[in-house]
Amino acid sequence: MIRISQRDGVDIEQVASGLEFKPVKKKATQYQFIKDINSLEPFTYTINQGKSVQIDTITSDGKETTNTAQTGDIIFSGPSKEQYVLKPAKVQKMYEGKIGGVLVPEQTPRQVALYQGEPISFMASWGEQMVLKTGDYLVKEQDGSGYYRIARKEFEETYGS
Repeated sequence: MIRISQRDGVDIEQVASGLEFKPVKKKATQYQFIKDINSLEPFTYTINQGKSVQIDTITSDGKETTNTAQTGDIIFSGPSKEQYVLKPAKVQKMYEGKIGGVLVPEQTPRQVALYQGEPISFMASWGEQMVLKTGDYLVKEQDGSGYYRIARKEFEETYGS
């Protein structure tokens, strides 16, 4: 695996500059709120009420990344029960609805590119390494703060054309 990160002096921007990004909308899937972090099922979310907790994002093809949920952060569960962490302010920008109720991805198109290169590791916007494999999708953060990966299976289940 090739490691590409800002710490190594190479930025994911170099990889992204060679890709063709296209606008793609997320499906208007409803995410249901649940109180128990241990009961997350696909398309549910919870609010971390306890102390900080490490969340490993494990997709259908293995471990993607790690993030730490602080008190008040939102932990989502995607189609493969992969968990990911978002700050409440980011949730309010990326989802419609009220935290604690049903949330639906807002429908502004995301800029997405299919990646066909060798597996790489890059620094995600939350400061942890994230893997990008052949056939995955690279998504530009809507606020321009960086990129994140979506595995092919999870992409096909959460994004439209």
